[in-house]
Amino acid sequence: MHTGWVGPGPVRIAAAVLCAAAGMLEVGARAQDAASLPDAEPFLADVRANLQLDTDVLDGYTFLERRVEADISFFGGVKAEGPNLYRVYRSAELGIAYRRLLEEEGEPLSEEKLTEQDRRHRAERLKAARDRSRESERDRQKREREDAEDAEEEREMMEEVLGLFEYRLEGREQINGRPAIVVSFAPRAEVDPKTRPGRLLAKSSGRAWVSENDRQVIRVEAEAMSDITIGWGLVARLHKGSRINVRRIRVGNRWLPAGFDFTGSGRTLLFRSFAVELMTQISDYEPLTPDLLPYKPIALSETESGHR
Repeated sequence: MHTGWVGPGPVRIAAAVLCAAAGMLEVGARAQDAASLPDAEPFLADVRANLQLDTDVLDGYTFLERRVEADISFFGGVKAEGPNLYRVYRSAELGIAYRRLLEEEGEPLSEEKLTEQDRRHRAERLKAARDRSRESERDRQKREREDAEDAEEEREMMEEVLGLFEYRLEGREQINGRPAIVVSFAPRAEVDPKTRPGRLLAKSSGRAWVSENDRQVIRVEAEAMSDITIGWGLVARLHKGSRINVRRIRVGNRWLPAGFDFTGSGRTLLFRSFAVELMTQISDYEPLTPDLLPYKPIALSETESGHR
């Protein structure tokens, strides 16, 4: 069972537990803070609207990503992976999604390995571009239909997550010099989630810190209130008390992922215990332009040459 984090999905899911439609909320505030806190319903509605604009927050950026991951076997063995350092390039406009390994187990890769890595990735991109240029109208429609179905599945998952929790505005704190509203959340009674993220989050509670000025999530901390099964219990079971921490930072006028930590224990199908500490740190954001790519951008003439 590979337990590494593979992208911004967990950030959006964890942040989404803050927000529900106004008609679904059952919110309150501690008596001593109620007079000074914002009205809960419009406040959380604003947060939800901002999250909906974050569907592809990393598109158009390059950034550094340091990761510690783990592979957990059915026998309960834990194989740590990392720390590994990547330079990530993501741009739909440039047609690139590239995680370039810079350091493995803390050791920098040689120039020869970096060059070979870049060569393989560029060749894969060129092949994909040539395949796309030869795509029939029928295949194009099929691809677009599948993309739309994937987007609808994600929307349905997010909508389910939004309805799992009750929320309570608890007070104010300073986070990285920013005034933040503290929001606690706990599962509603008798929820019956259908999606995998929903089933995981339905057994979690925690707190979130939301920037008061622009209604953006800064940090989310959640803890499993009871054991959580993975794969209907056929793969593993995470123990009560496992914790997740998600962080975001402001870059220019956008809020982007800054990190993700998971600390927990559990047991595998064969009842062997394990404990893991996973970490992802993201930094050094830059808008991605062709001159920042580690190899020569693919020209249109190269994709057309595949027809010859």
